Amino acid sequence: AGTYYVKAIFAGDDNLNAAESEATEVVIARISVTVPTVSNKPYTGELQKSGLSANTGYTVKVDNGGTNVGDYTVTVALVDDNYIWADGTTAVKELSYKITPIDNEQSITTSYNATYGNLISNIVTLPTHEEGTWSIEGDPTTVGEFGSNTFKAVFTPDENGNYNSREVTITINVAKATVEVPTIDEDKKLQAYTGNTLTSGLVGLTGIYTVVDDGGINVGTYTATLKLTDSKNYKWEGIEGDTVTLEYKIEKGTISNPQVVLGDWTFNQAANIPSVNANIAVAWTYKYATERDGEYSETVPTNAGTYYVKAIFA
Repeated sequence: AGTYYVKAIFAGDDNLNAAESEATEVVIARISVTVPTVSNKPYTGELQKSGLSANTGYTVKVDNGGTNVGDYTVTVALVDDNYIWADGTTAVKELSYKITPIDNEQSITTSYNATYGNLISNIVTLPTHEEGTWSIEGDPTTVGEFGSNTFKAVFTPDENGNYNSREVTITINVAKATVEVPTIDEDKKLQAYTGNTLTSGLVGLTGIYTVVDDGGINVGTYTATLKLTDSKNYKWEGIEGDTVTLEYKIEKGTISNPQVVLGDWTFNQAANIPSVNANIAVAWTYKYATERDGEYSETVPTNAGTYYVKAIFA
């Protein structure tokens, strides 16, 4: 391609003299070459290049490509001076293209069943990925309260950014936790009267249930009332409602080996007052006699002598 000049020359012969024309300008035009375009390419995990190959009018000079998401270039040049780019230039062209991130299409379970108090890490199973991590938004510890609770599973790509972020809604259906009804110990179900307040011996379980048990002193039937403190999230095993009533009884007791305590005193002095050492404190009646197996009465002796005293509880 270029500008040229042409002349017509006649060397002459026997009939004509030599002749030469004026020079005429002739242009051989360059072939116009369309500047190629390169499409962006989705990430595949493999090396990718522009996809351009040598064509009539231009060659591919540099096309290294890449694997990860990012910006890349390919260099193309005209074959020679007989060609020209369609934009009127002739310089080497550096063409840009991108490797773009793709979606994470991993399958993920979106519905679970759990019980109140379960750790979410023991219920929800998240997939693993070579180029990112799955997590539960907010890093919750438990599955939440009774009912249907939603959480967001989030995929975060690693620093290469070859995948798009992804969010998936997870639903956890939380059932109430079952509380086993405690039992009264055998030695508490039927207790002997002691003169003191007796109870079932049951105690509450913090955050789950309380025990109301005022107990009793006298022979009779008494109750301990157990009430759930969080009936929204707990239920009694096999029992409707949030309250359980358990019975226990107090029966007649036995006074074991009572011993009268009474010191000696001197005639014409005030009589000493007797008392009793026993396992149960009661109102005793004291009777006196002059002989161990004699006739006893409530009359307190006044004359000097040896006497015997008994404490009697009717």
